[in-house]
Amino acid sequence: MVKLSQKDYGGKGDKSYAHYQALLPSANQWQTHTLTLGDFNRPDWTPNWSKDKGITKANVSALYFVPNLTDEKGGNAWIKIKNVKLK
Repeated sequence: MVKLSQKDYGGKGDKSYAHYQALLPSANQWQTHTLTLGDFNRPDWTPNWSKDKGITKANVSALYFVPNLTDEKGGNAWIKIKNVKLK
């Protein structure tokens, strides 16, 4: 899972932490993937009170790469990233 940390939804915003995210497929071999901003959506668990302000590039301060795990299913995962290129 790749998340865009945008201040509108984080601690300096509405505190929902429902940042835009995109899911990359799990793989056991190196793969190359390209994401555009159109590939990112807010999570299904976004609270109703969190107003969607869209992706504001000037407000995005970080990319987070996290495993797609849930509290219900648990599990473990390794994330290995060889290269990231931003355009």
